[in-house]
Amino acid sequence: MTPLFHCFTKRSFFILEVLFCSFYLYSCSTTSKPIAYLNDFLSDTTVSVLKSDNRFDVINKNDEIQITISSLNSELDEKFNNSGILSTQSGARSIYKVDNEGNIKVHHLGLISIEGLTPKQLSAKLEKDLGLFYKGLIVNVNFINKRIVVLGQVNSPKVISVSEDGMSIFELLSNCGDLKPDADIKNIIILRDSGDKKQIGVVNLASKNLFDSKWYQLFANDVVLVRKDDESLFKTDKRKVIQSNVSLVVSILSLCVIILNIIIR
Repeated sequence: MTPLFHCFTKRSFFILEVLFCSFYLYSCSTTSKPIAYLNDFLSDTTVSVLKSDNRFDVINKNDEIQITISSLNSELDEKFNNSGILSTQSGARSIYKVDNEGNIKVHHLGLISIEGLTPKQLSAKLEKDLGLFYKGLIVNVNFINKRIVVLGQVNSPKVISVSEDGMSIFELLSNCGDLKPDADIKNIIILRDSGDKKQIGVVNLASKNLFDSKWYQLFANDVVLVRKDDESLFKTDKRKVIQSNVSLVVSILSLCVIILNIIIR
């Protein structure tokens, strides 16, 4: 064999080794990218958030609510706060279940009608009516059975308790440990009860137009579904196929050079 051929063979072998190592390092590198919320803001700015059309969840028949009081007499407070039932759902005390007539039975007051009131309205009513028995009274009322269901590509899918005012989509995701890297942030589905119908909304977390959407604020009984990003998955699968094919070609060429190198020796 000529020296020129030897030189060519060694150089080819060296080039293939470099290509193989480069490809190996590329294939081992991470391809996941951080989730980019609201990535269409170009600079510092101010946006308006669409109001939730004053939607508040009111107390309905068969709802479970927690009523706790605090006054200047801790002994009376404890007696009142233990007068409700123990919730089987949350393990909390001072729970009152609204009966089929929209009523609950409260210590000192007896049977009272509360259907149609918001927790804040009921709190104000009880502070007024129970003010005859307690000094410096503060009444807290919260829903027990009002929840938002979160499914799909979040780190911790769960059922989240929610107040009468609801919560924003970002508060919700924070409660679920944020989205997974393969989540489709541009097409998050929200299901919402509207009378005897079900509304379906789509939320794009990558756009500032989110703040103009009625779906930015979530309410009790909403269902949030986060799906996988099919386009991203397709690109990932395609990249894996290309990597596999290139790896096969490089391996075959490397084997051929090794065989040639053995022959010429």
